[in-house]
Amino acid sequence: MKLNTKTITLTGTEQEIRLSGQNCDIRNDGTDTVYASGEPNITAGADGVMSLPAGQAVQIRGFGGVMYLLGTGSVQICGHDFQTPVFKCAPAGGGSGTTDQTARDTINAHANNTDIHLTAEKTIEAAATAISNPNLLINPDFKINQRGQTEYEANGYSVDMWFIGGGEKVTVVSGGLKVECTNTIGRAFRQTVEIPEYMVGQPFTLSVNVVEKSGRVVATVNDVNSEISGIGIHKYTFTPTTAELQIQPIRPVDVGASATVAWAKLEFGSVATPFTPPDPATELLKCQRYFVRLDNDSTRNFSYNGSGFVVSATQVQVVCSLPAPMRLAEPSVTMSEAPCTVFTASKGINSLYETTIAQASAVAGNGIVVLFTIADGVTGDPAQLVFKNKAGQYFDFSAEL
Repeated sequence: MKLNTKTITLTGTEQEIRLSGQNCDIRNDGTDTVYASGEPNITAGADGVMSLPAGQAVQIRGFGGVMYLLGTGSVQICGHDFQTPVFKCAPAGGGSGTTDQTARDTINAHANNTDIHLTAEKTIEAAATAISNPNLLINPDFKINQRGQTEYEANGYSVDMWFIGGGEKVTVVSGGLKVECTNTIGRAFRQTVEIPEYMVGQPFTLSVNVVEKSGRVVATVNDVNSEISGIGIHKYTFTPTTAELQIQPIRPVDVGASATVAWAKLEFGSVATPFTPPDPATELLKCQRYFVRLDNDSTRNFSYNGSGFVVSATQVQVVCSLPAPMRLAEPSVTMSEAPCTVFTASKGINSLYETTIAQASAVAGNGIVVLFTIADGVTGDPAQLVFKNKAGQYFDFSAEL
């Protein structure tokens, strides 16, 4: 049986109240005495007429479904089938000082205390902080830097996964990257993200932690700019119309403008969840699907980087072992300087071929087959690709977007 509760404002004339239930509870919330009876034509002091002082409550059991009230002020009346009284007592003197009102005041204070009481909005925020959505950006805190430079200005990649245009200068600093505009032509600091087609048209959120800013700086997604007003974490929700996203977490607009970014996060959905620093080892493997540098260990006489055999008088084929399968079947291969070095069984360790790269062939598992140009090769000879105690030599394998 549900409570059948009504709030009645009495104005001095008798009112008839109809309620369901076997019992009736009445609470006088006003400041004057209220009279109640199961029969009409109430007279104070008459038989069958109950007097209810201000601030008091009473339960009438077995009432007939109709109650008549006389008086002034606010009265709460409740019909029900319970044996326990619904009301303890009412607020005397217009609303303060009684047990029931104290309880209500406590509840209201709790509801209005946002430090301990979660509104619907804060409940969503609290739920979001309890989890962290996957970050769709790779190397979001810029700590993977296989190329090893501290400054990048050329039109190309800087730290892993982050491309810069000719109008930007990127400097590796403590706690992030500083990006400065050096030319209004070719400004870019971006990562290309490929999303599944079914996610196109759904909301995404970009969060950027800016720790230093000078001049006008924006965040840009597919040529749509959002102003970065100052330092702190900035959040932007957008809906992509294409499966390829050009994410620029910071882009200084004018020459001389700059900003330092600690991290960036791209996630599916319209709620920004906390940034979680990635595991460096896992992040390095992600980066190495796009770019790998095999370099020389100058502390050793030889650094071995691959093995194979001579396939003709002019070519040797070598398989270079890579840390992870690359994104493309045929990544590009460049070396720091030509020639590199190959030795074979016929030539021996002290008589090496000075070679150049002819072409990169298809990936075989975690390796890549590279053809090198040589002279006077002995077909079938086993071969080793080496760096001969020379600092700064390297091979770059790139499958970058």
